[in-house]
Amino acid sequence: MEERWETMEIRENRGHAGLGTGLLIGVLGTLLAGAAAVFLVCGLTGNRIILAPGSAASGSGKTVLNEEAVRKIAELDAYIETYYYEDVDVQDLRNGIYAGLLEGLDDRYSQYYTAEEYEESRVGMTGKYYGIGAGLKQDIDTMEVTVSRVYEGTPSEAAGLLEKDVILSVDGVDATSMEVSDLVL
Repeated sequence: MEERWETMEIRENRGHAGLGTGLLIGVLGTLLAGAAAVFLVCGLTGNRIILAPGSAASGSGKTVLNEEAVRKIAELDAYIETYYYEDVDVQDLRNGIYAGLLEGLDDRYSQYYTAEEYEESRVGMTGKYYGIGAGLKQDIDTMEVTVSRVYEGTPSEAAGLLEKDVILSVDGVDATSMEVSDLVL
């Protein structure tokens, strides 16, 4: 009988050692699988992960997304869920949060784009827009819109537009009041 207790005690100790090793392997495996999933998703969506000193919450008070901000967003979300009378597209709300964060910088060169908006902006980064048979350019500082080219046989040519003409307004809207990509829509 004594021999059996010793054997049971040894097996019990081995079981705990195996538990610790198994737990460690499980935790490491989960971390590796999670990291692989994040990098896979980022690779597929084209998103980037920025790892830089000070990029994580440091307690300095300069982090935008602190506990108070998260609580406020959750509270506003609850109000929308409870009281808003129409269906809400959650992704539109998230995009609004992201856009609002950069809007808070009050810098016209800092903007958040959804994937679709980014693709549209890449097409327009040349500063030339076509559609009515004319290429339009907008001066980044003065926002003045000028005709850079008029194509033959197009509505622009028929309307008498000429290269270097300055567009003052479109349908009563001051041409310098918005981006040319929005003006031509």
